Amino acid sequence: MKQTNLMNTLLRIYAVVMIIIITLFTLIVGYTIFQTYVEDAQKDNEQTANFLTDTVNNLEQQTDLIVDNLLNDSKSIENLYEYFNLGHAEYLRATLKREGTEQRYWPQMVKQLYQLQTGIGGIQVSLNDFDETYYSNQSKKAGEKIKALPQPKNQLVISKPITQTESINSTGTFSLIADEAMIKNIITSMSGARQQQILIYSQTDQLMYSYTGNKVTKPLDVRKDLKSIISLK
Repeated sequence: MKQTNLMNTLLRIYAVVMIIIITLFTLIVGYTIFQTYVEDAQKDNEQTANFLTDTVNNLEQQTDLIVDNLLNDSKSIENLYEYFNLGHAEYLRATLKREGTEQRYWPQMVKQLYQLQTGIGGIQVSLNDFDETYYSNQSKKAGEKIKALPQPKNQLVISKPITQTESINSTGTFSLIADEAMIKNIITSMSGARQQQILIYSQTDQLMYSYTGNKVTKPLDVRKDLKSIISLK
Protein backbone atom coordinates (compact mmCIF):
# COMPACT_ATOMS: atom_id res chain seq x y z
CA MET A 1 0.00 0.00 0.00
CA LYS A 2 2.80 2.36 0.93
CA GLN A 3 4.53 1.63 -2.36
CA THR A 4 1.31 2.34 -4.25
CA ASN A 5 0.83 5.67 -2.46
CA LEU A 6 4.46 6.59 -3.08
CA MET A 7 4.09 5.74 -6.76
CA ASN A 8 0.93 7.86 -7.06
CA THR A 9 2.67 10.75 -5.33
CA LEU A 10 5.64 10.49 -7.66
CA LEU A 11 3.35 10.36 -10.70
CA ARG A 12 1.50 13.47 -9.53
CA ILE A 13 4.77 15.30 -8.95
CA TYR A 14 5.99 14.18 -12.37
CA ALA A 15 2.76 15.37 -14.00
CA VAL A 16 3.00 18.77 -12.26
CA VAL A 17 6.65 19.13 -13.28
CA MET A 18 5.83 18.22 -16.88
CA ILE A 19 2.97 20.73 -16.96
CA ILE A 20 5.28 23.44 -15.64
CA ILE A 21 7.98 22.53 -18.18
CA ILE A 22 5.51 22.47 -21.08
CA THR A 23 3.99 25.79 -19.93
CA LEU A 24 7.40 27.43 -19.65
CA PHE A 25 8.44 26.04 -23.02
CA THR A 26 5.22 27.36 -24.60
CA LEU A 27 5.76 30.80 -23.04
CA ILE A 28 9.38 30.92 -24.21
CA VAL A 29 8.46 29.88 -27.75
CA GLY A 30 5.55 32.33 -27.80
CA TYR A 31 7.74 35.17 -26.54
CA THR A 32 10.42 34.34 -29.11
CA ILE A 33 7.85 34.36 -31.92
CA PHE A 34 6.40 37.64 -30.62
CA GLN A 35 9.85 39.24 -30.42
CA THR A 36 10.61 38.10 -33.96
CA TYR A 37 7.31 39.58 -35.16
CA VAL A 38 8.03 42.89 -33.40
CA GLU A 39 11.55 43.05 -34.86
CA ASP A 40 10.26 42.23 -38.35
CA ALA A 41 7.52 44.86 -37.99
CA GLN A 42 10.09 47.45 -36.87
CA LYS A 43 12.30 46.61 -39.84
CA ASP A 44 9.31 46.95 -42.18
CA ASN A 45 8.45 50.31 -40.58
CA GLU A 46 11.99 51.61 -40.96
CA GLN A 47 12.22 50.35 -44.54
CA THR A 48 8.88 51.94 -45.45
CA ALA A 49 9.87 55.19 -43.71
CA ASN A 50 13.16 55.39 -45.60
CA PHE A 51 11.51 54.61 -48.92
CA LEU A 52 8.73 57.16 -48.39
CA THR A 53 11.29 59.76 -47.31
CA ASP A 54 13.18 59.20 -50.56
CA THR A 55 9.90 59.39 -52.48
CA VAL A 56 8.94 62.73 -50.88
CA ASN A 57 12.44 64.12 -51.47
CA ASN A 58 12.22 63.07 -55.12
CA LEU A 59 8.80 64.73 -55.44
CA GLU A 60 10.22 67.94 -53.97
CA GLN A 61 13.12 67.87 -56.42
CA GLN A 62 10.66 67.13 -59.21
CA THR A 63 8.52 70.12 -58.19
CA ASP A 64 11.59 72.37 -58.09
CA LEU A 65 12.54 71.20 -61.58
CA ILE A 66 9.03 71.82 -62.96
CA VAL A 67 8.87 75.33 -61.50
CA ASP A 68 12.35 76.10 -62.84
CA ASN A 69 11.45 74.86 -66.32
CA LEU A 70 7.97 76.36 -66.64
CA LEU A 71 8.32 79.60 -64.70
CA ASN A 72 11.99 80.42 -64.84
CA ASP A 73 11.84 83.91 -66.37
CA SER A 74 9.65 87.00 -66.63
CA LYS A 75 8.17 85.98 -70.01
CA SER A 76 7.03 82.63 -68.61
CA ILE A 77 5.31 84.35 -65.71
CA GLU A 78 3.79 86.94 -68.05
CA ASN A 79 2.38 84.04 -70.09
CA LEU A 80 0.87 82.54 -66.95
CA TYR A 81 -0.66 85.92 -66.02
CA GLU A 82 -2.06 86.16 -69.53
CA TYR A 83 -3.65 82.72 -69.13
CA PHE A 84 -5.30 83.80 -65.89
CA ASN A 85 -6.37 87.18 -67.24
CA LEU A 86 -7.89 86.10 -70.58
CA GLY A 87 -10.70 83.79 -71.57
CA HIS A 88 -9.84 80.47 -73.20
CA ALA A 89 -10.44 81.62 -76.80
CA GLU A 90 -8.60 84.92 -76.29
CA TYR A 91 -5.63 83.22 -74.72
CA LEU A 92 -5.44 80.68 -77.56
CA ARG A 93 -5.49 83.44 -80.16
CA ALA A 94 -2.80 85.37 -78.28
CA THR A 95 -0.65 82.23 -78.15
CA LEU A 96 -1.01 81.55 -81.90
CA LYS A 97 0.08 85.11 -82.70
CA ARG A 98 3.39 84.55 -81.00
CA GLU A 99 6.21 82.82 -82.88
CA GLY A 100 8.78 80.15 -82.10
CA THR A 101 9.67 79.64 -78.46
CA GLU A 102 7.33 82.46 -77.48
CA GLN A 103 4.37 80.28 -78.43
CA ARG A 104 3.81 78.92 -74.93
CA TYR A 105 0.37 77.46 -74.35
CA TRP A 106 -0.02 76.85 -70.62
CA PRO A 107 -2.58 73.98 -70.68
CA GLN A 108 -0.48 72.02 -73.18
CA MET A 109 2.69 72.63 -71.14
CA VAL A 110 1.06 71.17 -68.05
CA LYS A 111 -0.46 68.27 -70.00
CA GLN A 112 3.02 67.27 -71.19
CA LEU A 113 4.22 67.06 -67.58
CA TYR A 114 2.13 63.93 -67.05
CA GLN A 115 3.95 62.27 -69.96
CA LEU A 116 7.43 63.43 -68.96
CA GLN A 117 7.21 62.96 -65.18
CA THR A 118 5.96 60.07 -63.07
CA GLY A 119 3.99 60.24 -59.86
CA ILE A 120 1.89 63.32 -60.72
CA GLY A 121 -1.69 63.11 -59.53
CA GLY A 122 -2.54 66.76 -60.10
CA ILE A 123 -1.27 70.33 -60.48
CA GLN A 124 -2.50 73.48 -58.74
CA VAL A 125 -1.38 77.05 -59.46
CA SER A 126 -2.61 80.15 -57.70
CA LEU A 127 -1.54 83.75 -58.30
CA ASN A 128 -1.84 86.46 -55.68
CA ASP A 129 -3.66 88.83 -58.05
CA PHE A 130 -6.44 86.41 -59.03
CA ASP A 131 -9.29 84.75 -57.17
CA GLU A 132 -9.36 81.73 -59.47
CA THR A 133 -7.00 78.77 -59.17
CA TYR A 134 -5.66 76.65 -62.00
CA TYR A 135 -6.40 72.98 -61.33
CA SER A 136 -5.34 69.92 -63.32
CA ASN A 137 -5.68 66.22 -62.55
CA GLN A 138 -5.20 62.89 -64.31
CA SER A 139 -8.72 62.88 -65.74
CA LYS A 140 -8.35 66.43 -67.11
CA LYS A 141 -4.65 66.97 -67.66
CA ALA A 142 -4.98 70.27 -69.54
CA GLY A 143 -6.71 71.68 -66.48
CA GLU A 144 -8.93 74.70 -66.02
CA LYS A 145 -9.42 77.83 -63.93
CA ILE A 146 -11.83 77.28 -61.08
CA LYS A 147 -13.08 79.48 -58.26
CA ALA A 148 -13.49 76.68 -55.70
CA LEU A 149 -11.07 73.78 -55.43
CA PRO A 150 -12.46 70.25 -54.95
CA GLN A 151 -13.08 69.14 -51.39
CA PRO A 152 -9.68 68.44 -49.82
CA LYS A 153 -8.80 64.75 -49.68
CA ASN A 154 -5.99 62.82 -48.10
CA GLN A 155 -3.32 63.92 -50.58
CA LEU A 156 0.41 64.40 -50.47
CA VAL A 157 0.96 67.94 -51.77
CA ILE A 158 4.32 69.59 -52.46
CA SER A 159 4.09 73.40 -52.75
CA LYS A 160 6.68 75.88 -54.02
CA PRO A 161 6.53 79.67 -54.35
CA ILE A 162 6.49 81.32 -57.77
CA THR A 163 9.00 84.16 -57.85
CA GLN A 164 10.34 86.42 -60.58
CA THR A 165 14.09 86.51 -61.07
CA GLU A 166 14.26 90.26 -60.56
CA SER A 167 12.25 90.11 -57.35
CA ILE A 168 12.41 88.03 -54.19
CA ASN A 169 8.68 88.48 -53.61
CA SER A 170 6.36 85.61 -54.37
CA THR A 171 3.68 86.10 -57.01
CA GLY A 172 1.87 82.85 -56.26
CA THR A 173 2.17 79.17 -55.45
CA PHE A 174 2.76 76.08 -57.57
CA SER A 175 1.60 72.79 -56.02
CA LEU A 176 2.22 69.23 -57.17
CA ILE A 177 -0.26 66.63 -55.94
CA ALA A 178 1.35 63.20 -55.72
CA ASP A 179 -0.35 60.27 -57.41
CA GLU A 180 -2.22 58.58 -54.54
CA ALA A 181 -2.11 55.18 -56.23
CA MET A 182 1.69 55.41 -56.41
CA ILE A 183 1.97 56.18 -52.68
CA LYS A 184 -0.37 53.32 -51.73
CA ASN A 185 1.52 50.91 -53.99
CA ILE A 186 4.76 51.85 -52.24
CA ILE A 187 3.24 51.24 -48.81
CA THR A 188 1.61 47.90 -49.70
CA SER A 189 4.67 46.61 -51.55
CA MET A 190 6.96 47.46 -48.64
CA SER A 191 4.70 46.19 -45.84
CA GLY A 192 3.41 43.04 -47.58
CA ALA A 193 0.63 41.31 -45.65
CA ARG A 194 1.33 43.39 -42.52
CA GLN A 195 -0.81 46.53 -42.61
CA GLN A 196 0.65 49.78 -41.33
CA GLN A 197 -0.47 53.19 -40.20
CA ILE A 198 1.55 55.87 -41.99
CA LEU A 199 1.81 59.49 -40.85
CA ILE A 200 4.06 61.79 -42.88
CA TYR A 201 4.92 65.20 -41.42
CA SER A 202 6.95 68.12 -42.70
CA GLN A 203 9.74 69.60 -40.60
CA THR A 204 7.23 72.26 -39.53
CA ASP A 205 5.08 69.51 -38.00
CA GLN A 206 2.35 69.87 -40.61
CA LEU A 207 0.62 66.59 -41.44
CA MET A 208 1.25 65.96 -45.13
CA TYR A 209 -0.28 62.52 -45.60
CA SER A 210 -1.82 59.72 -43.57
CA TYR A 211 -2.59 56.11 -44.42
CA THR A 212 -4.27 53.48 -42.28
CA GLY A 213 -4.50 49.83 -43.26
CA ASN A 214 -7.04 47.28 -42.07
CA LYS A 215 -4.77 46.23 -39.23
CA VAL A 216 -2.90 49.05 -37.51
CA THR A 217 0.57 48.59 -36.08
CA LYS A 218 2.71 51.21 -34.33
CA PRO A 219 2.31 54.62 -36.06
CA LEU A 220 5.11 55.55 -38.41
CA ASP A 221 6.45 59.10 -38.13
CA VAL A 222 9.00 60.31 -40.67
CA ARG A 223 8.76 64.03 -39.91
CA LYS A 224 12.47 64.29 -39.07
CA ASP A 225 13.46 63.05 -42.51
CA LEU A 226 11.36 65.43 -44.61
CA LYS A 227 12.10 68.89 -45.91
CA SER A 228 9.83 71.78 -45.01
CA ILE A 229 6.83 72.32 -47.25
CA ILE A 230 6.55 75.98 -48.25
CA SER A 231 2.98 77.25 -48.05
CA LEU A 232 2.00 80.81 -48.85
CA LYS A 233 -1.23 82.55 -47.89
